[in-house]
Amino acid sequence: MVIRHHPSGIYFLVALLVVMLLMVRLAPITPIITYAAVFISSSMLYLFLCRESLKRAGSTKHLVFSVLLLILIRISFVGMQPLGSDDAYRYVWDGRVEAAGINPYRFAPDDTALVSLRTQNLPSRVNHPDLKTLYFPLSEWVFYLGYEIGGEHVWGVQLIILLSEIITIIGLLALMRELGVSQWRALLYAANPLIILQFALDAHIDALGFPFLVFGLLFYVRKNLSLSLFLIGCSLLVKPTALVLLPVLMLDQHGLVNRAKVLAFPLAVMLIPFIPYSFGVNPFEALATFSKNWYFNGALFSLLLPAFPDNQTNRLWCLGILLAVLLILYASKRTFSEKIVISVLLLLLCSPVAHPWYMGWMIVLLPLAPITSGIVLAATASLPSITFVTYQLLGIWKDYPLVLILEYVPVVVLLWFDLRRSVDAGADKGKSDSAVSLALREKD
Repeated sequence: MVIRHHPSGIYFLVALLVVMLLMVRLAPITPIITYAAVFISSSMLYLFLCRESLKRAGSTKHLVFSVLLLILIRISFVGMQPLGSDDAYRYVWDGRVEAAGINPYRFAPDDTALVSLRTQNLPSRVNHPDLKTLYFPLSEWVFYLGYEIGGEHVWGVQLIILLSEIITIIGLLALMRELGVSQWRALLYAANPLIILQFALDAHIDALGFPFLVFGLLFYVRKNLSLSLFLIGCSLLVKPTALVLLPVLMLDQHGLVNRAKVLAFPLAVMLIPFIPYSFGVNPFEALATFSKNWYFNGALFSLLLPAFPDNQTNRLWCLGILLAVLLILYASKRTFSEKIVISVLLLLLCSPVAHPWYMGWMIVLLPLAPITSGIVLAATASLPSITFVTYQLLGIWKDYPLVLILEYVPVVVLLWFDLRRSVDAGADKGKSDSAVSLALREKD
């Protein structure tokens, strides 16, 4: 017998979350302080909302009402100036450069070759104007489109991000239905404050990759391997986070040809669009600089820093540990869905740079396997917003040890229990924990 919980509890939580997020627009105090306070407090509320979402067996009508309310709060942020990050101004500048017919990988914003493109706001509002762009081609095409829509205003990019988010939510609902699990799981993404503030408001481009990833997995379950790999390749063309998923897909396939295809096809989709930008220019120059020197909010990186204060040595240790734990995960007997989520979670824990919006790549996958450690990280990742406050008010950008402890220690402890949980115990939880694996085993 299916027990249907009364919807009033979750409606109250969703409505309360929306009201809290609206305070970002309405609270009459310093915007960045309001932003951080709302971000952290609403993320704690998110934990209760997750608990309700995971036990839902309500009607589709009730779910649609909740999703529409969460989309409306996203719409309310379109046109508002980003608060937690100024990355959107780099997007608009790159779009302006492309609109002028100039390769965005050729010049840094402060290069004198681009002096004719300068305006009162751009590139003066671009962070690190001495660095060339590090964004991938699909992102650059969106920057161009956003500039054509909104000019120098960020709402053009915000609008595209909004559409991407709506498509992502639709894709998650379809994927949950395809797998035969509760569609209420989609709220783990749709109702997450990090997702709403980092993408609907701050317009980080990562959200553009989420619908490609979700629909890629949807078509994978539907046994359309070529379309699935193409869409996953498109997500790589925004940011290569999903590279850690390819071994999971490869090991799930049978036959050398299919396994080679799983690796080669998405990589080709990711790399071929770089070719037109590569004549006389290294489009990976800024990305290489970022990968070698930048660090912020990295769990393992910060832990190893006292032992390996040299930046490059520390990065090599982080990479080596990541590869080792990923290999163990890939070889384990965990469900397909858990491997998908945990592989991205491990990548985030081992990365020297883990901005809050990076967590979106894991949060969008949580409905597949709502592991406790992932849900908690989806909430505690709001804590680094304290750095945003001190940076904007005092000009100080740094990691705070207490923030790192509060953010990551609960996650690591819970991940340990998640990983130690036996495969049999996980299977006893029913179809919901192994739905992807079951669907894939039914392939012809």
